[in-house]
Amino acid sequence: MDSDWLKGPHFLQSSNMLPLEQEEIPLDAHDPEVRREILICATLAKKHYGLGTKRFTRFSSLASLQHAITNLIVVAKEFRRRKEQEKL
Repeated sequence: MDSDWLKGPHFLQSSNMLPLEQEEIPLDAHDPEVRREILICATLAKKHYGLGTKRFTRFSSLASLQHAITNLIVVAKEFRRRKEQEKL
């Protein structure tokens, strides 16, 4: 339990290595790398998308979406067929 492999090196364990004061850095408002602070207030509202068509945006093309829906139909039909066979 006292191994350096578990605790890390001794120089990282000592707290006196960190500077206690924070340095203030002046920012130039005309610098293109400095962005303005933006405050956004929004409300959360649950949206209903009907059949869940928002998921369709994950597909890169219409063909891949059609292929996925075709596979889903095949799996659903197979599931239904097995379920009906279990009832008999």
